[in-house]
Amino acid sequence: ADDKFGVACLGGECFGEAGGGFLRFSCAEPDERLQQALDFLPVGISRTDRIAAYLEKHPKYRLTQPYPVG
Repeated sequence: ADDKFGVACLGGECFGEAGGGFLRFSCAEPDERLQQALDFLPVGISRTDRIAAYLEKHPKYRLTQPYPVG
């Protein structure tokens, strides 16, 4: 992930059980800036080293099991 785009991204479970398996984005930026953040999404998700470091520092956000599929 990257903290320079001004877009907050949270797991949907932060908003209740029904939100599990979803990502929730919050942005108070112009459309062009939001598009930049969306374009960055595949890059951010691929940065597994940064994701792992974040989860190490914030273990309460680590899932105990994968989201159910289907």
